[in-house]
Amino acid sequence: MKNKLKKLLLSLAVLLFWLAVWEMLAVIIDLEFVLPRVETTLITLFELLCTKDFYLLVLSSLVRIFSSFIIGVLIAVVLALFAIRFSVFKALVSPLITISKSTPVAVLIILLWLMLSSGARVPGAVAILMVVPIIWQNMLDGYDAIDNQLEEVTKIYGFSYLKRLKILVLPTLLKFLFPGIITASGLAWKAGIAAEVICITTNSIGKEIYNAKSILDGPKTFAFTIVVLILSIAVERLIKLLIKGVSKKCRL
Repeated sequence: MKNKLKKLLLSLAVLLFWLAVWEMLAVIIDLEFVLPRVETTLITLFELLCTKDFYLLVLSSLVRIFSSFIIGVLIAVVLALFAIRFSVFKALVSPLITISKSTPVAVLIILLWLMLSSGARVPGAVAILMVVPIIWQNMLDGYDAIDNQLEEVTKIYGFSYLKRLKILVLPTLLKFLFPGIITASGLAWKAGIAAEVICITTNSIGKEIYNAKSILDGPKTFAFTIVVLILSIAVERLIKLLIKGVSKKCRL
C-alpha cells in the first residue's frame, strides 16, 4: 500500500513539474497559437467534455482505428502461421512486410490516400499496416524461441500434434505475441490519428485537430492532443489488463 502511495505521489509530482515548465514557457513565448497557457487549455478541454459532439468524435475515431487494429492482429497471426508452416510463403510475404515496416508513416498515408481515393478509409488501412509487421515478427521470433530440446522430448514421448501445440508451441508464441499487441496498439493509434489529420477524415479527432490548427486555435489543438494522449494510455492499460487475464488463464 505504501509503495503504491509513493508511486502515486511521485507521478503527481512529475506531472506538476512538467505543467509548471509548460506554463513558464507559455508565459515566455506569449503566443497562444504556438503554446497556450495551461489554464486556457484546461478550460478548453472542459468545454469540449461538456459537448455531445465531442464524444461522438472520440467514439468514431476509437472504433475506426481499433477495429482496424484487431483486423491487423488477426491478419498478422494468420500470415505468420502460414510462414511458420511454409517457407516459400514466408519468402514471398517477407518483402511486403519489410516495405510496410520501412516506409515512413506520412508516405504510407499519402500513398494510401491516392490508392483508396477516400480519406475515411486511410486511418484504418494505416493502422493495419502498422500492426502487421510487429505481430508478424513477434510470432516468428516466438517460434524460433521454442526450446528444441523440449520439442525433441515431445516427439520421443509421442505427443500428438494438438498436445504439442497446447503445451509447447502456443505458450511460447503467446509470450511473444502479447508484448507485440501492446506495442502495436500504440503505433496503430498514433498512425491512425495522423492519417485523420492529413486526410481530414470526417467525424474524427484528427479533423478537429486540423481545423483548430488551421485557424491558429492553440488551446483547442492542445486540448485535443491531450485527449489523444489520455485515450492512448487508457487503451494500452485496458489491453494490458486483458492480456494479464488471458495469461493467468493460460498460466503463462
